[in-house]
Amino acid sequence: MNHEKQVIRQYLKEVRAELDCSMSIKSVFLKDLKEEIAFSRIQGMTITRESLRAEFGAPEEISASFYNRNDYKELLAKAKKSSFSGELPQALSRLY
Repeated sequence: MNHEKQVIRQYLKEVRAELDCSMSIKSVFLKDLKEEIAFSRIQGMTITRESLRAEFGAPEEISASFYNRNDYKELLAKAKKSSFSGELPQALSRLY
């Protein structure tokens, strides 16, 4: 595993640990965050611990503002859909 992937994995692990919500919402949020990071990487972002925190926020900041997100209701709906359709275990396995 290359260094950037290790940094991303560690960042997602830290965010996951800070979030205080159901596993289904966590899974959907982390999947979306991972996709945003991948897009930024494609756009030329150099992946470091500092660059992830600067671009997306420190894990504790993400957690503190999680329920105030504009897309929280959308995340909740996606989480409900994923858990009912059996997608949740697959999504979790792709995250880690």
